[in-house]
Formats: sequence, structure tokens, C-alpha cells
Amino acid sequence: MKIVILSFYFTIIFILQISSSAYSQQSKFNTSGPNAKILGEDKNFTFCKNYSDHWSKPECRIGNFSEMNRVVNNYRLTTTSKDKINLKFNQNPPEGLIKKIDDYISKHSVMGFLILKNGEIIIERYQYGRKKDMTFRIFSMSKTFIAMLTGIAMEKGLIKLEDKVSNYWPEIKDSVYGNITVKELLLMSSGVEGGNIVLHQDLTGLKCGLNFLKEKIYHNQINLMII
Repeated sequence: MKIVILSFYFTIIFILQISSSAYSQQSKFNTSGPNAKILGEDKNFTFCKNYSDHWSKPECRIGNFSEMNRVVNNYRLTTTSKDKINLKFNQNPPEGLIKKIDDYISKHSVMGFLILKNGEIIIERYQYGRKKDMTFRIFSMSKTFIAMLTGIAMEKGLIKLEDKVSNYWPEIKDSVYGNITVKELLLMSSGVEGGNIVLHQDLTGLKCGLNFLKEKIYHNQINLMII
């Protein structure tokens, strides 16, 4: 399974790859799922040419959110590590928990579900014909990874919450984000007004316009839980 974490505001991508050889009855795949017809089952849950189509076309969501590499081309994909993580399945998974999860997934539009504990897979599920080697977009779940990495960096003395973000990213010091602190960024309390914002234009000549969507729309996405 390949998980891509794409920040909503910045195109920073991390990859966690689980060895494809890992298999157990704890790992199950379903070619269909709840509301399958609405979500494009007749077209094999294929992606739509324009990424933004998923906002108004439910039949585009499964494909667009699980085949990002075929839809969006303006992101940076990191090189996969040669030292892949070979996660094994837990030998004594809690049957009660698995039953509850299967019941939940059978009623909700979840493309993928994965629980890891102490470096072992507790349960792994896929619906709508999705596969573990697909490139999923997980939206705000990336915040959890960023927070954990920030905590590790703090523990090692590499970063301070009171520091300005521009201390670590000098190119934005003259932008609207130049004076916000790491803590404010983590708490999403920068005070920067929403709308179309153009960052410092000296970022290799690239104008980074951020378009904040104000309409609340339901999305299907892969779910990841780390215990």
C-alpha cells in the first residue's frame, strides 16, 4: 500500500510504502462498496480528467482521490526508499474491533482503512476496487504526520514553537506568512485572511496562489489510524 500525504496548502508529499508481500486474512479487498452506483461503479470508478470535477461530480471522487498521479501533475513525489518497511500482521488481532470496523465500512464510503500498532498491521481494508499500491490523497490527515515530525524535531532541539516560520523558510519572510510562528501554523491560527493569497514571488519565480474553498462538501478518502 502506498500512502501519499499531500498538504492542502503546499505540495509536499511523503510516502509510506508497505511491502506488497504482506498478506493475511486481516487484509481484505472489496470491488464494490456503499453508494457504489453514485460513485461511478458503472465506469469502474475511473478518474476524471479535471481534478476539480470531484467537487460537483460524485462519480469522479473515487478515481480522483486514489489515482492522484494520473490526475494532478503539479506536485513533487519523493523517491521511494530502498529500505522498505516490511510490516507484519498482528498475530492476535482483537476480533471485536475488527467486527466493528467491518460493520462501519460496510455502511460508509471508505476507500481504504488501515490500523497500525507497534509496527504491526491490525486490520487493512479496501473498497471500490482500490489497491494498496494506488496513490491516495488523504487531505488533512497529513496534519497528524506534520505534528508528529515537528514533535520529533523539537525533542532533538532542531525547532522551537516560538520561532517564526520564516526562520526555517527564508523565502516567505516578506509574505503574509513571514511573521507567523511555528505554533500558530500548527494550530491553524495564523490570522491570515482566507481568499486568493499570493506568496512571495521570488520562490523561483513561481506565484503560489492559494484558493480557499468555502463550500463544505463531503469527500470520500482513505482513512489511516496509528495507535
